[in-house]
Amino acid sequence: MGISGPWHHMQLSCSFVVNCVSEVFYAPAADKLTFLEAIEECKKHKAILASTGQLHAAWRMGLDRCNYGWLSDGSVRHPVTLPRIPCGGGLMGVRTLYRYRNQTCFPEPFRKFGAYCFNGKKQVDTNY
Repeated sequence: MGISGPWHHMQLSCSFVVNCVSEVFYAPAADKLTFLEAIEECKKHKAILASTGQLHAAWRMGLDRCNYGWLSDGSVRHPVTLPRIPCGGGLMGVRTLYRYRNQTCFPEPFRKFGAYCFNGKKQVDTNY
């Protein structure tokens, strides 16, 4: 885990058959973004919107951010590794924002949030 400039970056590394170096980061946009704007913001940084699994992997490795952001499935989430009341109600985990109080439906795509981007580079491991 590391902090670089105004955004948090999380380096993920994988082993076994495929070695990869990946990064999940909160996009450094000046303003909040709609879902389509979030896709474009990640492209500006040679990345794509992160998947839920990629954000969970980054959270397990220590990514902590108290800002909701769009993910590739249209959900809006943020990772919490350091429990604090204003950020996830004092609970750890990847927190999800739902449209309704009964925890159904993701926010409408025109609503504005941040964006979690994923920049992955994969290399095939030939050492079996």
